[in-house]
Amino acid sequence: MLHANEGVQRAATVALCDIVKAETAARSRPKRRKSQSQQQQQRQYQFAVFTLRRVVLSLLDDTLSTGPQLDSALKFLELDDFRFSLLRTMELVIREKAESKDVTPCFIDNCFAILKAVVMPKMDAQITSFCVDMADFAPEPPRKKSNTGERSEEKQKKEFYGDPAGLAAHRRVFSGAWQAFLHLSLPTSILIRVLNNIHTNVMPHMVNPKLLIDFLTDAYDAGGAISLLALNGLFLLIHKYNLDYPDFYDK
Repeated sequence: MLHANEGVQRAATVALCDIVKAETAARSRPKRRKSQSQQQQQRQYQFAVFTLRRVVLSLLDDTLSTGPQLDSALKFLELDDFRFSLLRTMELVIREKAESKDVTPCFIDNCFAILKAVVMPKMDAQITSFCVDMADFAPEPPRKKSNTGERSEEKQKKEFYGDPAGLAAHRRVFSGAWQAFLHLSLPTSILIRVLNNIHTNVMPHMVNPKLLIDFLTDAYDAGGAISLLALNGLFLLIHKYNLDYPDFYDK
């Protein structure tokens, strides 16, 4: 995916995303126990998050624009479980980058390009497209807690099991990815584009749009045209999402 030739980048992206789909199908096959008959088996859905992480790391490269790869990945973002897992993985990668303080302008551009390309469902009935037939799978049973009450950090990083079949879960991962991105130090060009789209493409799909208050307040303090765009966002939070912000009219 990081080859210098764009044609190779596109072909590699499609191949890796196809591998993610195939691995998800393979990992989600039922594991037969000796004490179980075929009728007693319950298939467990497991997305290939480890392989997907490699795709995400390539899409969010520090030095190479994600344009060609993203164009090839768009059809996979139409798959609800693929998009769900990609957003969850993006949040983790962005937070890791922020902690390491190794965030480049190219990384930020690539993050925004992907987030902007995501088309979110608006209702549960629209969540129907998956890498596998979800009707074949039973919900994953609750995991037993260890003696410490928590799974090991290494295991949490290696695997992420989620339920991509509900709108609430999609909004959670969407909100997480956007919040992680907005905590980065965004260049002015990206900040303006975010503020121009935040009321139509971000707020309606967040679990709690009021969590944008800090981002919008900081943007307002930047001054100039950015302040006006931020005030528009604050106005919408007050009137559409019932944000209590008594200092708004003073501003």
